[in-house]
Amino acid sequence: MKKNLVIYITALTLLVALAVPTQLAAQDKQDQHHKHHHYQLVDLGSTFGGPNSYFDPGSGNDFNPFVPVLNNRGTVAGFAETSVSDPFAPICFWNCLDTHAFRAEKNGVLTDLGTLPGGVNSAPLWISANGLIAGLAENGQTDPLYAGLPELRAVLWQHGKITDLGTLPEGGYQSEANAVNSAGQVVGAALNTIPDANSMQAGTFWLWGGITPPYLYQTRAFLWDKQHGMQDLGTLPGGTDAQALLINEGGTSRWILLHRLYSNRCVLPSSHKFLPLGEREKDGRPRRLRRHLYRCQ
Repeated sequence: MKKNLVIYITALTLLVALAVPTQLAAQDKQDQHHKHHHYQLVDLGSTFGGPNSYFDPGSGNDFNPFVPVLNNRGTVAGFAETSVSDPFAPICFWNCLDTHAFRAEKNGVLTDLGTLPGGVNSAPLWISANGLIAGLAENGQTDPLYAGLPELRAVLWQHGKITDLGTLPEGGYQSEANAVNSAGQVVGAALNTIPDANSMQAGTFWLWGGITPPYLYQTRAFLWDKQHGMQDLGTLPGGTDAQALLINEGGTSRWILLHRLYSNRCVLPSSHKFLPLGEREKDGRPRRLRRHLYRCQ
């Protein structure tokens, strides 16, 4: 009996000895699995002589929490103040100081992206996965439809160079680029010259939303690419206003998200024809836009 007890105790001790390293190894693996990442805080500051620098607070008011300012390459897009007073005051672009868009790399060094010839202000609204930056800039001109109001142009920065995307084919003096994909396709909003008492412009962030008196002209969603230039995407039947807020990386204009006034519906243009979310393709397949949609009200 004593001999059997000794054998039993020895075997039990061996099992415990074998189990402890296994438990410790499993615990170490679990600890490594839940190990927190360490982040480094980089102060980008402002190298343009002004007191402040910023990230884009959002273009379309409904989607401002989802505006990308940082891509996976570690490139950041923002804007910073200079020490020069805005010549268009009191209708100021931002805090009544000239403000320039910038690009910053991992080392935190800011590159001034400048603005359009004759203009003094610019800001980026989106950075793509491959570093294309969409936004807006002043061109130095005043809007003939509104005394003292600076003209804004949708712009695209590529390899440090700025491209003026212009305005709508039917005319107008204000535009902003809200998003760009890696293929260089840009979507945004622009104002035409048709008066509209219920203009969506009053609710935009950058297209002078909130100014008094308001700039009440039709707001139109646009798609821009290098081959076709700016194209008016129109509106839903019975509507007068729309703006394009997002575009995916698919390299096609098929999956563009727009917002239409009054019904607050998100719509999808297919071959430049709008279909509300929830409808199906002709072959019965459900629409795929929800894969690319953050929020729709």
